[in-house]
Order: sequence, then structure tokens, then C-alpha cells
Amino acid sequence: MVFVALGASSSSAQSNEAIGTPDSRACPWRDETAGLLPASLQVAPDLLPRMQVMLERSPTFRAQCRRIAEAPHLYVRVRLDMAISGRTYRAVTKICRQPSGAIVAAIDIAPFGDPAEWLAHEFEHLIEQLDGVDLRELERRRQGAWRSGHQMFETERAVRAGRLVFHEMRERGDGRFTTKDPILRVPRGQSSSERGFGP
Repeated sequence: MVFVALGASSSSAQSNEAIGTPDSRACPWRDETAGLLPASLQVAPDLLPRMQVMLERSPTFRAQCRRIAEAPHLYVRVRLDMAISGRTYRAVTKICRQPSGAIVAAIDIAPFGDPAEWLAHEFEHLIEQLDGVDLRELERRRQGAWRSGHQMFETERAVRAGRLVFHEMRERGDGRFTTKDPILRVPRGQSSSERGFGP
């Protein structure tokens, strides 16, 4: 989910292009940095080991990290947040565009279950903003975006990215969590980041 707190964004250029899927070709990356998280990320120590495994096993997550690493003026804080328990979502990203052009984002992830899908989901929301996606316009046109709360949006693109990373992790021998775990079961047509913790 994206909470859009737009500072000077009314004058920022945003495209109305259709939602795409992650494209690793769009962001060349030096091989020596391929296993590293972007320098613009400040990640909570509890999440670092899992994110390293995601880098090793998920081509989609690596492509997301490449795109984020090459974004000028992007600053992201990623942490676990106990306050999310009991909410109707598993993760949330608050994005603020500064008058200087900098984008500051705070990603909060629920501290329960495997965060792989939710991290990839929220990273895709960052990339949507880097791509200039106009969420309000997509919602107005009913083209893959909808409101999920006050100034909060959800997109098909982020749902797809999260699920793709989840499946890539499973396909590459990540037996840490399975779809039999209640936390990871997702009702048809709903992303796990939208679900609450209730039964």
C-alpha cells in the first residue's frame, strides 16, 4: 500500500502509462554489486538476512533493487513495525516527494511471517513512483489501482510483483515458509499485504 504525502508533487511530471511488470533490462547493474542492497536503503537488522536470501534467489527482487539503486535522490527506510498487527494490511509505504525532487519513503513491514512477498510488493510501489505512475489517475480510469484507505492505494502491479517474488523464492528451494502457513494463504483476488491478521 502507498500512503501518498505529496509535498510539491502537483508540479511533478507523472505519466499515465499502463501498469507494466518488473523489467530487469531497464536497469543495468554492475556484477560486483549484484548481491548488495541499494545504498539508499536503511534496513532494520532483523530484515537484512531475509533480504540477502531474496537477492540470491529472486531475479525479480534483484531487478527491483537495481532500479532502486540507480534512482537519484531516493531515500528509503525499511523496518518491522509491531503497530501493523491488527491492521487490515501487512505492510505500508509512506512516500513523500520533497520540493528538492528527493523522494523519501518509509516502508513498515509486519513482524510476523515471511516478509518476502510484502517487501517486494512495497518495493514495487517505490518503483511505481520512480516511474511517475499517477495512482489517482489510474484509479479514476479503473486501470489497476484502487483506494484501500484514506490516501492509501493498492495496485495490481505491486500485487503481481510480490506474488512473483514469493513464487521465485519457493521455486528456488526456499522451504522456510509454505502456502500451508495460515499467514501466507491469500484469498483469491487479494494480496497478502491487504489481509489482516484475523482468521
